[in-house]
Amino acid sequence: MKIISLRIILFFSLVVLFGTSTISLSYSIEVSDDPRIVIIDDEGNGCEQIGKWNKNSRTCLLTQDIEKYLWIEGSNLTLDGNEHHVQLNKENYMPKLTIDNKQVHTSTIYVLGNNIIIKNIRIEGFPIKFNQSMKDDSYGINCRQTEKIQITDSEFFDHKVGIICNNAEIKNNKFFSNEYAIKSLNTKIINNEFHDNYISIELYKNNIVEKNIIKNSNYIGIKISDIGNTITKNLIQHSGSPFRCVSCNGNTIFYNNFLDNQNEPSAGYDYVAGGNYWNTFDSKSEGCTIIPSSNFCQTSLVFGSFKDPSPWRIQDGWLYDIDVPDDIQTTTQNSDGKSIDFSVSATGPDGSVKVTCSPSSNSIFPIGKTQVICSTPIGVVSSFFVTVLDANVIAQKQQQQSFESGLIGFLKLSSLGLGIFLVILIFRTRKRKNLRIKQNANTRRIEKI
Repeated sequence: MKIISLRIILFFSLVVLFGTSTISLSYSIEVSDDPRIVIIDDEGNGCEQIGKWNKNSRTCLLTQDIEKYLWIEGSNLTLDGNEHHVQLNKENYMPKLTIDNKQVHTSTIYVLGNNIIIKNIRIEGFPIKFNQSMKDDSYGINCRQTEKIQITDSEFFDHKVGIICNNAEIKNNKFFSNEYAIKSLNTKIINNEFHDNYISIELYKNNIVEKNIIKNSNYIGIKISDIGNTITKNLIQHSGSPFRCVSCNGNTIFYNNFLDNQNEPSAGYDYVAGGNYWNTFDSKSEGCTIIPSSNFCQTSLVFGSFKDPSPWRIQDGWLYDIDVPDDIQTTTQNSDGKSIDFSVSATGPDGSVKVTCSPSSNSIFPIGKTQVICSTPIGVVSSFFVTVLDANVIAQKQQQQSFESGLIGFLKLSSLGLGIFLVILIFRTRKRKNLRIKQNANTRRIEKI
């Protein structure tokens, strides 16, 4: 087993009658020998203290709740919490550590290896009722210096930071009452639930945040601190502010539902989003200009330096797709119009959905151009046009065009014939004139003789 040497900085406060003194005490320990830390290495050693090691699947399966720190030193392995809890007791609590001359927060699970899966585990920090300073130093999972980490189907409570991670996938987890639920860089954050956190997610560079439910964030739903982030198809509700950016430029924010949040988003500098739903801007009375054939407000939503030029009128509208035919054009000899048959279909997040059109298929469409608007039960719409032309009018136009074409042809032909006649006439006239001149010259010569 690899031995990790650490220097632990302990802080003690001595409160005396006339003031407070602070004493720092440093000492070194060998982590491998510290009873407060369980280390799992490449061979699964250490797993026997808390569960069962499966050599074939390289999985450590917990068989008990844990009150110690858990460090994963090995790579290419799985920690399956088996629905057990990890929560430090006060006796095992350690303050910040100094590793390689850098002070770091202690983390309940500290990941040092690569290609790690952590799943089915409940990690609890320190509620304020224990000690506020202990909560301030409580990190759930730290995987900042690793690659290819997956954290799934787990729960995080009462941490300073629930997960701080780079190069990871965080999926299908739940976060409750953390100061920061997640801090991440180059990470996929997908299909998680966040409840009653102060800031649910803080993003640095190149993260994907998709299909998450974020509710009751006391301050900010998503804090965006760098560029290259994509935020889409999330629900952010009943939060202080749905998101705030140092500068939103260089990030993409679209297809999100923002419901009943207390404050406006903050973009830092001028920023244009790509179409989100805001339940405070989906009716005429709220400033949304509506036309029946569009899913979007025809007016932009503006909050200071933030602008959404095409806000959706329908929550989750982007999850629905209506397949309508291309524009239809036909003819009829009936002045009342023509029955038109067409087929439409629609899909939603759960498969096929009902779709109705007005006018409906097989309706009598009058002569002229008619817009057909098709809609789903939640109000998502799509449209196409049916144009019915009067066959009698078309025939008359064709006859008129034929007559005009023939006349033009005749005139062209006549013009050509007239031109040829004139050329011949001019040629013959010149020839006769030349002949007369020649005859007159001959006559004068004879007379002289």
